[in-house]
Amino acid sequence: MSDFSNISIATYNISTIFSIYLSQLTIYQRFFKYIYHNLQYINDFFNISIFRQISARLK
Repeated sequence: MSDFSNISIATYNISTIFSIYLSQLTIYQRFFKYIYHNLQYINDFFNISIFRQISARLK
């Protein structure tokens, strides 16, 4: 095989690896965005609950 052929194969392999990596990265970004979004709702719920408990004690 010539050097050009080896470089072409190596470039193709690197390109394939990066395309797989980027697709996985997108999945993980969606997953962490989903987790973060739900954690905000959970945090809001607890903040509201604590506020209600404090206001109920003051009455």
